[in-house]
Amino acid sequence: MDCSGFINWVYRQHGISLPRNTHGMLAALPRVSTPQPGDIVISTGIRSAYHAGIYVGNGQMVASLAAEGVTTHGYHEGWHNVVAILRPGG
Repeated sequence: MDCSGFINWVYRQHGISLPRNTHGMLAALPRVSTPQPGDIVISTGIRSAYHAGIYVGNGQMVASLAAEGVTTHGYHEGWHNVVAILRPGG
């Protein structure tokens, strides 16, 4: 499962419908400057234009990487350049 598919699955479990991909999320969801748990962090990815995860607090986000599965990592780690922080329902 890719990162946006994982985010959609998590939010659907809570009755929230989101755009299918990161480009749609960027266009539809409000941006905030400081992340809170549950926010979506969009950053540049290794092989793709964007990577996304769900902020869980303490500088960490949970995300799905096709090669690694679901992982938790810092949202400012080396290969991440944060593009936007989005707040669904905000």
